[in-house]
Amino acid sequence: MLLNVIIFSKDRAMQLDLLLQSILLNFNVEDYKLNILYKASNDEYNRGYNTIRDLYPQFTYKKEESFKQDLLSLFNDSKYTVFLTDDDIIYQSFNLNNDELHNIFMLTEANCFSLRLGLNTKHCYTMQRLNDLKNFKTHNFYYDTDLIESVISWKVGDGTNDYAYPMSVDGHIFKTEYIKNLCQILEYANPNLFEAMLSNFSRNEMIISSYQNSKLVNSPINKVQDIFQNLSGMKYRYSVEDLNEMYLDGLILNLEKMNFDEINGCHQEIRPIFKVNAE
Repeated sequence: MLLNVIIFSKDRAMQLDLLLQSILLNFNVEDYKLNILYKASNDEYNRGYNTIRDLYPQFTYKKEESFKQDLLSLFNDSKYTVFLTDDDIIYQSFNLNNDELHNIFMLTEANCFSLRLGLNTKHCYTMQRLNDLKNFKTHNFYYDTDLIESVISWKVGDGTNDYAYPMSVDGHIFKTEYIKNLCQILEYANPNLFEAMLSNFSRNEMIISSYQNSKLVNSPINKVQDIFQNLSGMKYRYSVEDLNEMYLDGLILNLEKMNFDEINGCHQEIRPIFKVNAE
């Protein structure tokens, strides 16, 4: 198995549905397993997840009981692991096979390969300021004789804000052995604390690599935790309660009609557009 995908979700079945739509459309990875670790605060949210399990039975679902132990149980023999959150969207298509991912890590000497960063991600939503990248390298890769999409790499110390944050759980691919070891030794009880603990291992000499243009965006139109005062819903605010009710009534987010033409950050509120689920 090339890649293990672990998605964290809480009370947001409709937004998770959008992420799964985007994965099926744009996440052209040679060999991967997708796991969803979810938490439902009440029976109505649980109904939302029951609905999504019926719609996407090809994926693995685990209801959270003990976050750390549940997370550790989802690791497998994949060479690489990527974490996602349910408000992520794979907004641009890409192809990735075993040789390409291996070469990206080997030739760029990357500690992580980011799907959410690129030269386009100049705006830091969480800090409400610009990201700065002082220096980066460009790497060209070939598959057989065809040039595939170029990759860039940089040292954490040469970037600011999002460019200086290697330990994200929003679309950063890690070597499984490395990230699993951290998961085992750290103490945490939810995804936010997990990422906070991971961030303690960031070092200026670490290397991040990414495509020249990001493939993933996080759309923070609401939040489901009160541990950190993260910004959300500044432009488009939809409560998780309302979205879950809409989802149970048969509406879904319409990926094809949503506008991703001007993505300039790894967090960016995307205007939701809804449709009746025909399935």
